[in-house]
Amino acid sequence: MKQLIFFALLCISTHAAIHILTEKEDHATLHISFNDLIKIQLRTNPSTGYAWNINYPTDTFSLSQDTIKAEPHPSGMVGFPSIREIQLKPLKVGTTTIKLGYSRPWEKGKEPLRSLTYTVVIR
Repeated sequence: MKQLIFFALLCISTHAAIHILTEKEDHATLHISFNDLIKIQLRTNPSTGYAWNINYPTDTFSLSQDTIKAEPHPSGMVGFPSIREIQLKPLKVGTTTIKLGYSRPWEKGKEPLRSLTYTVVIR
């Protein structure tokens, strides 16, 4: 019985949580465990030329997913918003910052239309 309880606790403790961040959490501080994942979900509309650019320390996170999913819309409709999902996996413990900017890549030197900053504490 003790072995069964130990095994169950081991399974629970190694299960990674997924923390979802959106524009609503701008300037939030997120506390996560080393085995957890961060999923950033942002509205985007590629037909406008705008795109989310992400800046994070590559020695602290690895990019495990970066996809764009179209939101449901009427058939034949173009230029409809989508959701960009960026998933990051921690590589080490510590405190760091993730910054995102919504801009057009060819408009050099121009401030992003929107900017987001998240502080992440990895334990």
